[in-house]
Amino acid sequence: MLVLYVAAAFAGLLGHGPFSHHQITDATRTFEVDYEPIARAGTGTQVTIHILRPPPEATELAVTLSNGFAEPFGLSDVLPRPARSVIGTNGTTMVFDILPGDRDDLIRLKGSPTQAGLMRLSARLTPTQTGGPTLSWTQLILP
Repeated sequence: MLVLYVAAAFAGLLGHGPFSHHQITDATRTFEVDYEPIARAGTGTQVTIHILRPPPEATELAVTLSNGFAEPFGLSDVLPRPARSVIGTNGTTMVFDILPGDRDDLIRLKGSPTQAGLMRLSARLTPTQTGGPTLSWTQLILP
């Protein structure tokens, strides 16, 4: 039994470990999401959105978050703060100012899941009016 406990701890199932984060990337390799595949209800978790090489002429970019970020993810903080947000039927679109020539941008979404179970989330990058790639993932929330 002790061996199973130690193995679970090393795998990141009981906290931070080598497998406690997972990263997904879109086909163009310009949009990445880093998240904890397993989190606990009522404790803090973070999703990091990484935008690589935004278009050089862009002065802002928009990220649309699925409705699950309000509940059950329990979104409590967004860093940096968006310049503006629009809540719609397909989620919340947050618009961020970027400096021309920025090579990479990070957006950190902090939350505290409100219930146990599987939580399905997605984010869509929209650097232009035509839309952009969407990444979807599932987190297991333990009680």
